[in-house]
Amino acid sequence: RVRLPLLVMTSGATHAETVAFFEAHDYFGLEARDVHFFQQGMLPCLSPGGDMLAETPDRLAMAPNGNGGVYAALRDSGLLDQLDA
Repeated sequence: RVRLPLLVMTSGATHAETVAFFEAHDYFGLEARDVHFFQQGMLPCLSPGGDMLAETPDRLAMAPNGNGGVYAALRDSGLLDQLDA
């Protein structure tokens, strides 16, 4: 039997809910040890004119950095080293 890891990239806003969904559905028949969750990075939100947006007067608005950040997120989570082993 071949084991194939499933990597699921989430954001801070979706991480807990995504993990709970997989747990509630018994990892869709996969072994829990083969399903790995990691969070993508965050970047400041910019206006169309390039100005940084504030969420509150003393905090920048932040948003997930998207699919382009997958490699850094894999490295930062430690999954890249695990996959390379």
